[in-house]
Amino acid sequence: RGEDYNFETENDAIKGSYNAGHNFRLGTEIRLAPLYLRGGVSYYGSPYSKSLSDKSAIKGYSFGIGLKSENAYVDVAFNHSFYDKDYQLYQYDIGADDVETAKLSLTEDYINFTIGFKF
Repeated sequence: RGEDYNFETENDAIKGSYNAGHNFRLGTEIRLAPLYLRGGVSYYGSPYSKSLSDKSAIKGYSFGIGLKSENAYVDVAFNHSFYDKDYQLYQYDIGADDVETAKLSLTEDYINFTIGFKF
C-alpha cells in the first residue's frame, strides 16, 4: 500500500546529491547627476555535492552607465560571468566511474539596454 512507503531511499539520494548553496552579490553606484555609474561582482555557489558536479561556482562582474532626466531615463549595462562545467554526452548512472567527461570552461556576456519614460 502507498501509505506504507516512506521514500527513505529517495530522500537519502537527495540528501547526498545537494548541499547548501550560497549566493553573494556586491555592487555600488556613483551618482553624478544626471549621470549614474554602476559596478558589481557576483558569486553563485553550486548546490550540488561533489558526487554530481565539480562544484564550480559561477563568478562574474558587471558595470553600467545611466542617464536620468525629469521625464525619461536610459541605462546600458554589461555583465560577464564565467564558470567550469563537466559535460557528458549521454545519461549515465550516478556514481559510474567509466563515463568520459569533458571539462568545459564557459563564459557568458550580456549587454542590457533599458529606456523608460515617466508619465
